[in-house]
Order: sequence, then structure tokens, then C-alpha cells
Amino acid sequence: MKSVFLSFALLISVQILIAQDDLLNLADYYTRQSSFLEAKIVLDNYLEVYPGSALGYVKRSKVHGMLGEFQKRKSDLRMAQQINPYSLIYVDPKVRAKYIAKKKYEYTLDEFGESFTKSPIKYKYYIKIIEDLTGDEETRELLAQAVWQLYKGNITECEIFLNQIQQTDDSEGIIYDLQGLISYKKGDLEQAEEYYTKAIEVLPDYSIAYHNRSIIFKHRGQYKRAKTDLEQALATNNEISLFYFTLGKLNEKLENQKAAIEAYKMAVLLDGDYSEALVNYGHVLKGIGNYQGAVNYLNETIRNHPGKTENLFLRGNINLIYGEYDLALDDYDRYLASFPYDAGALYNRGISNILIQNDEQACLDIAKSLDIEMNEGIRAFYDAFCSQNFTLVR
Repeated sequence: MKSVFLSFALLISVQILIAQDDLLNLADYYTRQSSFLEAKIVLDNYLEVYPGSALGYVKRSKVHGMLGEFQKRKSDLRMAQQINPYSLIYVDPKVRAKYIAKKKYEYTLDEFGESFTKSPIKYKYYIKIIEDLTGDEETRELLAQAVWQLYKGNITECEIFLNQIQQTDDSEGIIYDLQGLISYKKGDLEQAEEYYTKAIEVLPDYSIAYHNRSIIFKHRGQYKRAKTDLEQALATNNEISLFYFTLGKLNEKLENQKAAIEAYKMAVLLDGDYSEALVNYGHVLKGIGNYQGAVNYLNETIRNHPGKTENLFLRGNINLIYGEYDLALDDYDRYLASFPYDAGALYNRGISNILIQNDEQACLDIAKSLDIEMNEGIRAFYDAFCSQNFTLVR
């Protein structure tokens, strides 16, 4: 007991000499040493000097918990939230998971050079269709080259190969389909739909054309027509994982999380190495509160594709959620080296810096994120933590 009073007296005598962060660091030191009474005294005095510090109340709540003072712990957490509604990010992984930026794979009209984008082209399925054509070998080879170039995003090269093909009844449907994909990538959705429709008219059982046309309808918000085409594609061929991925995306848009989970699950069952489906499946699980299941699927895609840049973002999020802030910062740094204008990654790096109390960098990262892409939720988060001179509000 004597040491407690000595600590108290010492704090009172030097209080004016100790900076705000030094008091918090001293409290952290005592907490790490399991000297919870001393930590409590430091934080009591800190909060007398800085009564508007949400972080101070969060830290003292943890000490109250260690001392078995659970009502006081609840009271401090309530006070912290009144001061800063986001303050529980310091102590609760589920709250961190709620507020960090998340990324899922999306179909996009301009996918190359961006992260977390997905091509509607599944190369191996096209090759199987081409191999089954009854035409001559030269036609099959030119079609295979055209598909490969389109898969790599080389539209001009794809068109060069297509222009060399002598169109026959056998190849007409797939050529229309590929022309639809070219139009899609050029942003001409109307022409893309026309080509897919022609492909279906020539080959009524051509499942990929139904799938591709469903993506056009989804882009336009014509969800009923998109679902009808997807159902037709699956009725024709239910063994293509890409179809289930697209169905999962559509069900998410329709806010049918249960159906989305089932669709992504089927995509993964058909192709266990389907990284985009694993990522999206994980995020849907997180959305319904199954955090451990979500982390398991995200970790699986990271293990399966260790060299994929997007996995740095995913792993950074996992590290951030579970309190490995230095590891999270390293992952976001490496990801941002490839995608320096990714607003979500900058925001998440800012959160990581908040949690290690790296003031200036935290606020600069979030401010830069807002400069790149204004987001009202992130703006409110920034205002809660950052002052006008880019320092953290404790």
C-alpha cells in the first residue's frame, strides 16, 4: 500500500512536467507489469487533466477489468463512446472489423491496373469449348489465341486474331460471344448485349453467353433479367464455378446473404483454388457475424496464392482486426507500393497508425484517402480522431 501512495505523490508532484503521451505510456508500462493499481492511479490523474480523452477512458476500462471492477469498466467504456463513438476500435476486434475498409472482387469495365477486379473470362472453359469445335485446326488455334489475348486484356490483339478467322456455323456463336466481351471491355454495354444475344440465337445451349449477358443486365440494375440468364446458364451447365461466383455477386446485390453464401460455397466446391470466390465468401460470412469463418477463408486464399498483391491487403486487414498493428502496417505499405492511390488501403493504414498512436501519419493517411475518394463515413471517422493540424485527438 505504501508504494501506491508513493506513486500517487510522485505523480502529483511531476504532473505538470509529464506530457499527455508520457502519462499514457506510463500507464501502459504499469499494465504490462501487472501493476494495475499503479496504472489506475496514473489514469485517474490523467483523466483529471484530460477529461475529454476517450483513449484515457478506454485504457482505464481495461485496468478496471483486470481489477475485477466490472461496473466501473462498463462506465468508462460508455464515457469513451460518448466522447468518441469509434473509440472501441482500441479494444474490440469486431468493432475494428466493422469500421475498416474491405474489398471484394467485382466485375468492372476497366479492370486492368486496378486491384480486386475480376474478369468475366474463364480461360480454361473457353479452351474446352474451342477444343470441342468440329472445324479445322487453324480456326481453333486462332480462337484460342483470341481468348488468351482477351483474358490478358489485350483487346487490339484479340481483334487481330478474330479478323483472321473464316467464320463458319461451327465458330459463329463463340465469335459473337468474344465480340460481346470486347464491347463489354470497351464500355459499350448495348452492343455487348446484342452480340451475346446473337451468340445465344446461333447456339441456344451456349451457357457462357447467357452468363455474360447476365453481367450486362446486372450492371444496368436489371436484376430479374440477370437472374433469369444465370439460371439458364446453370440449367445448361452447372459445373462451371464462374457461374456460381456471378450468382453470389447478384445475390449480394439483392441483399440475400444466405443465397450468396450458398453460391460462393458452390464456386469453392467446384474450384477449391478459386481465390476470388474464397475472398468474397469470407466477406459475406463476416457480414453475418461469422468472423472466424471469414478469417479462415481469407487465410486460405492467402496461403494458396502467396505472391498475389491483393493478399497483402487481405492479410493487413486480418492483422489489424486481431491487434497485430505493426504487421498490418507492413502489409499495407507493401500493398500501397503497387497501388499508391488505393483510398481504402490508406484509410486502413491510418487506423493502424491510430492504434499505435502514431499521430501525424495516421491523420495524413486518412486525409489522403479522403482526397482520393470522399466518403462520408470515413470523414466522420477522421473528424472523431484528428485535429486540424493532423494530430490525434486522444
